[in-house]
Amino acid sequence: MKKMKYLAAALLLGSFCLLSFISINDHRPVLSDFHKPGKFEPADGKVILFVGQELEAIGGTEKYNDGYFDHFPAAGGVTEYTNFQPGIISCGFTIKGLDGLTSLADWGDGPENMSVTINNPHFKNS
Repeated sequence: MKKMKYLAAALLLGSFCLLSFISINDHRPVLSDFHKPGKFEPADGKVILFVGQELEAIGGTEKYNDGYFDHFPAAGGVTEYTNFQPGIISCGFTIKGLDGLTSLADWGDGPENMSVTINNPHFKNS
């Protein structure tokens, strides 16, 4: 029982010392104090911009040339849609499964085809 009291006192004292150190140095721990950023993780205070969702909005290709990539610096990434539920009808379009991944698909918002952006050199850093 006596050892438990000493242990509790030591933990309390250690916590107090840590909090005092943080207060004295006005250092608030941030993620970078404990975490090494991943390959695509932005630096503290920075963000990675992703644009999408369909080819006309993204632009940057010969056929789709009035989108984000045609008027601004390259974004960090692009987003597009696909679907995993074959046989479902969406916006009059019968889903085959993975539509818009390697073939053209349009659910009413504009053309989707991820292979167009993936295979285009303009998107190599996105």
